[in-house]
Amino acid sequence: MKKCILFLLIGLAAMAGCSRPESEIYGTWKAEGFDFVAEFSNDHTGTSTSAMGKTPFTWMVQNDGRIKIIDQFKKDIFLKFREDSLKIDGSNLTLTKIK
Repeated sequence: MKKCILFLLIGLAAMAGCSRPESEIYGTWKAEGFDFVAEFSNDHTGTSTSAMGKTPFTWMVQNDGRIKIIDQFKKDIFLKFREDSLKIDGSNLTLTKIK
């Protein structure tokens, strides 16, 4: 039993070490090739700005490391870190941090 708990703790520590710190999300991110900017605040709120105007959202980090965004229309959008960028799940859209 002690060995199982030890392996479980080692596995959890390894998974935690692989995830990015939440603070790396804070700031302004711009979409490559599109007029779209997203600002992530440390209070888990944000604003996206595009040709259609500004849209507020809330965000949280999921257990699997993805970032879940919930916009004012209650639509869930998931992002995943890829090196120094955020990739939107199910899309070719990639965000790069500018601030």
